[in-house]
Amino acid sequence: MTDKSILTKILIVEDHPIVAFVTRNMISGLGYWTNVVVNGKEALTEFYNNYSLIFMDIDLPDMTGIEVAAEIRRREHNQKNIPIIAYTAYTDSNLKSSCLAVGIEEIINKPATPRKFQKTILHYCSK
Repeated sequence: MTDKSILTKILIVEDHPIVAFVTRNMISGLGYWTNVVVNGKEALTEFYNNYSLIFMDIDLPDMTGIEVAAEIRRREHNQKNIPIIAYTAYTDSNLKSSCLAVGIEEIINKPATPRKFQKTILHYCSK
């Protein structure tokens, strides 16, 4: 664990309790501070708390992860953009273009490995 990893706060937006538990444990096990919210409304409230990165489920109970990401980008008002990574089981060919259009940087397919999370976190949080 490095000093940088301790300072890296990651928001996980995931409504499925088992997936949220496993994802949080994998990322926390890498030495990062994590928080989990279960819907879009909570994500829109929580993202203001200085997160370094957001892992966003696409299929949330109250709105889609794409809608949440678009609203976060709107609320950022050209300030520092928090990297948003779609974390989804969907493989729809139109998903990538929809995600990129609202400012989601990348899509990771479920299930992911700790190595994939580490690689993604280092890529977006080491800048």
